[in-house]
Amino acid sequence: MEVWSEEYGSENIVRSSLKPGNTFRVQLRAVGMSEFNGYDIMVGYDPKIIVGSSISFDGSIFDRQNLPLVADLSTLGEVRAAAVALGGLYGGDGVLATVIFAVTGTGGTTLNIHDDMIVRGSMEVNHNRRDGGFRNRHGLGLLGDVNGNRRVDILDAAKVASAYDKSILDPDCLLGADINRDGSVVITDVSILAFNYDQSEMP
Repeated sequence: MEVWSEEYGSENIVRSSLKPGNTFRVQLRAVGMSEFNGYDIMVGYDPKIIVGSSISFDGSIFDRQNLPLVADLSTLGEVRAAAVALGGLYGGDGVLATVIFAVTGTGGTTLNIHDDMIVRGSMEVNHNRRDGGFRNRHGLGLLGDVNGNRRVDILDAAKVASAYDKSILDPDCLLGADINRDGSVVITDVSILAFNYDQSEMP
């Protein structure tokens, strides 16, 4: 994973003409990734120098199968983007999201990915781990079929997306949205749903 500037052709943006009120764009990119279908990335920065102003998923490596889950600019000093690909796996290099920052002060700051989770179906790849994950060993039915209609479809995706980042203790959280039953609805649950998207189970 990397933060990249197309304009500068580098991870580094060095421009003395950037002044408060100016904006610049960076891409959150996958580099040399094996197959995956979901991510949740947090990028840190110094809010005295810059502030995130928008996140776009246009042009994503996931193309038209992209289901954005989080585009969060609400925490000063942090930008968070999360999405899954419905029904597909992707690998190699490519843009995940584009972030526009506004310059608010003078000086320098780093843009560093300080937390990321990359997932492939029910396999989780997190902080350089390349194996692990959750398997359905408990007869839970078709993983991702949140509404019980024996099919993983857009209705299930909408329910899981609306419960994203919630604990099962939250009264607004639909219990079935916690697909891997770890107590909260996170990128792994959404990725399991995306991996099984359009699958159906015989009655």
